[in-house]
Amino acid sequence: MQVWRTGSGALRSQLNPRRSRILAVEFDPTSGSLLAAHADGTAVVADIAQGLPIAVLDGPRSALRVAGFGPRGQVVGASRDGTARIWDAHSPYRRWRSEPTGDDCGIVSGAQPDGRFIAVGCGTRPTRVWDTAHDRLLAELPSVKPIEGGGFTSAFPAVSAEGDRAAIARGNAVELYALPGGRLLRRIEHAAPVSAVAFASMGRDLVSGAVDGSILVTRDDGASRALQAAAGIDVAEMLPDGRIVAGDAERRLRVFSPSGAVLADLEMPVRVMSLRREGGRLVALPSYLAAASPPFVVDVAQPRVVARLAGHTRPIRDGPAFLPTRSSRRTAW
Repeated sequence: MQVWRTGSGALRSQLNPRRSRILAVEFDPTSGSLLAAHADGTAVVADIAQGLPIAVLDGPRSALRVAGFGPRGQVVGASRDGTARIWDAHSPYRRWRSEPTGDDCGIVSGAQPDGRFIAVGCGTRPTRVWDTAHDRLLAELPSVKPIEGGGFTSAFPAVSAEGDRAAIARGNAVELYALPGGRLLRRIEHAAPVSAVAFASMGRDLVSGAVDGSILVTRDDGASRALQAAAGIDVAEMLPDGRIVAGDAERRLRVFSPSGAVLADLEMPVRVMSLRREGGRLVALPSYLAAASPPFVVDVAQPRVVARLAGHTRPIRDGPAFLPTRSSRRTAW
């Protein structure tokens, strides 16, 4: 399925999740979704803006020759096996979505794994903070100011676990906003452009890092503590016990104690763009600016790299996340 913009001729999206011949296609009345009837007997409803399938409808034993949208969002199809079916076309798993912002957003991710509250940035456009449980826009905040040179990615916008604070990197400062509404509370100043921002997993404490290697741990009451790495900070994470994990431009992953002492210093195979935590382990996602490299699982207690998650042939642009298994040994992204 390929969708083009008729004004410019630009390809909007393309996908074929069933890997089978497509015999018919149709837009829904809003032109927000596309329906494809497949030779394997399935119908696929795809979100045009995201280029992703939102529902796969099956049942026929042979090719679905024709399919179309009904007046209330259903899908009706006729198969070569002599049957006609009507399906509920709503996604069985999608619970929320934001409206499209633009076609040039690049990486859309965050400092922490997405939860109920998410911040979505797109270039120079405003950063939108959403409460996905209530489909509510909490605030429109300034965009993250990009970093030029040094191979640094711009710091992702961050939202506190309770959804009452948001942090945006703007040049040499982190701007802290109250949610909802977006009232500016304070600016956390660094001496160089800010390249990493993350909230603690609970509460409003914040860690930020800059391209000069400086790290600031800022408490909710405004008190701060300064740490220093040997090179510019690519990513920083605050563990529940107050330790700080930071990856820098020299491919070092360091663990700092709450008092600032270096507890561990680990050489990584590549520069790290983001970290995902589960217990005493982290999954480190390589920078997409580097050559293709797999994620790595790091044991921060040892410290050591305990697994190399091979399989991708191109840079990974988002994720990863631990699956909620009892052993916490499986990951997905």
